[in-house]
Amino acid sequence: MALSWFPFAQIMIYIAHNNGRLTSASSTNSFRLAVWGIQVVVGLVGVALVGKLAVEEARKTGWRKTPRRLWQLFRYGPDDSHEAEPGQGPVSEDDRPDEVVPGN
Repeated sequence: MALSWFPFAQIMIYIAHNNGRLTSASSTNSFRLAVWGIQVVVGLVGVALVGKLAVEEARKTGWRKTPRRLWQLFRYGPDDSHEAEPGQGPVSEDDRPDEVVPGN
């Protein structure tokens, strides 16, 4: 998310100008549009990858809590309390079935 605010196009134009690669205003504008196009495609791919998860979380937790929940998922991964079916709380240790270990 923070990288979406990073001015890639301007930095790349500055470097290209200093190396003599972009010498006219039209080539600079074409280069800027190409970089922006790549950024848009990368953003759309990100939305496609995370969109389904975001909609599911929004339905579970509500639209206002979705950004916080997605950030928690990103930082800590999924936890059992949010994976439970609606209307069910997390399963306590006493209510969980005993594990069967093969060979014992």
